[in-house]
Amino acid sequence: MSNNTFKDNIIDEISKWLNEYLKKSGKNGFVFGMSGGVDSSVIALLAKEALKRSPDKKLLALLLPIRDLNKVDYYDEKIAMDIVKSFSIPYKLIDLTNIYQGIITLLDKSADAVCYTNLKARLRMSVIYFYANMLNYLVLGTVNKGEFYIGYFPKNASAGDILPIGGLLKKEIREIGKKLGLPSHIVQRKASGCIWAPTAEEEWGFTEDELDLMIELHEKGGNEGLLNEFEDSEKARIFLKKYQESEHKRKFYPIYKKLT
Repeated sequence: MSNNTFKDNIIDEISKWLNEYLKKSGKNGFVFGMSGGVDSSVIALLAKEALKRSPDKKLLALLLPIRDLNKVDYYDEKIAMDIVKSFSIPYKLIDLTNIYQGIITLLDKSADAVCYTNLKARLRMSVIYFYANMLNYLVLGTVNKGEFYIGYFPKNASAGDILPIGGLLKKEIREIGKKLGLPSHIVQRKASGCIWAPTAEEEWGFTEDELDLMIELHEKGGNEGLLNEFEDSEKARIFLKKYQESEHKRKFYPIYKKLT
């Protein structure tokens, strides 16, 4: 299958799937957090494509910056604003800085960077669900396959109600972005680090391309296949450790089954 066939089919398939899911849910539209990265930008345009099939349904992008000079923040307000304006996507800009700063003054000062990062994500998701409840919308999660595979997302804070790109590798998302007309600087933009580094790659210990390849090798040959086929065994071990330790994030809540 050629790349062009792949891109054309996948955009149509995802938009159709989103539209059908929305109709079955009885909701009035989609809402999502817009960060300015390629993932949320692709989701915005996929949702817009989906709603062409249901013109009575609506879309809302939420830009939710938290300005914290002391810690890495993956939101880029200017880029996000450029995308929603360029593609005529309805949006709201809500600065959560004061709320965030107010909350952290009440919390334990010994917390590490992960705690603060996850707090930001959960604060944003609280606002997203506020609008989802108010407008009777579904929340579009922005987690991609690579992030889902290694658990690079805060539990109960990024998945939302439905994951349009949760089954797509980064290279596939970039191809879709090109087809949908995203600017090249957005399509090629590296995922920003969420905790301590400028990029996610630095926090992972491997590149986005390497993550894509390791997922493909792992799905094909399991742990042994990955370790045998991937050229850097240390990176493969880091990948497997992240995959195994984040298994609980990929499963629905464990429910105790009463013994009879």
